Amino acid sequence: MKTLAYYISDYGYGHATRSTAIIRELLKQNEAVQVIICHSFALGFLQQSFKHEPRVTFREVATDVGYVLQENSLEPDAKRLNNTVSSYVSEFSTKLNQEMCFMKEKNVSFVISDISPLGISSAAALNIPSFGLSNFTWYTAYEGLIEEHLLSFLHEQYKQMTYHFSLACSNEPH
Repeated sequence: MKTLAYYISDYGYGHATRSTAIIRELLKQNEAVQVIICHSFALGFLQQSFKHEPRVTFREVATDVGYVLQENSLEPDAKRLNNTVSSYVSEFSTKLNQEMCFMKEKNVSFVISDISPLGISSAAALNIPSFGLSNFTWYTAYEGLIEEHLLSFLHEQYKQMTYHFSLACSNEPH
């Protein structure tokens, strides 16, 4: 049995919904695959979606920051976003070590990420192949909103992907 760790962005339900369809297809295509979903925000939705699937297990972990919006608005709050991303980056090495321990313990052989940098970096540190899929990364989503050193940090994490599949409407650099 091959074990895949599937990291899903914690921002909203879109990533979780898309990932649900992809995970179902992965399980249908290969009976020798089990999936560990790594996520927190929409974990209840995901657990309900796979409640009858014994090859799917769950690991509650904050995978990324997402957007921080102004109160009563759909506009980003750049100051709060900078603070939140800065905190995420300062804690990243601790989270990275936790994920590496998890991957070793569960004998993870492949990582899919939609589109958390945490799973990608952890996989790279252990020489496990990773596959990123999304129509954006948080690097491009945050351009013009957060400080350059924070953007650079995210860019470095995403550069570690073994494979990347850009979905429709992607503006990601190659």
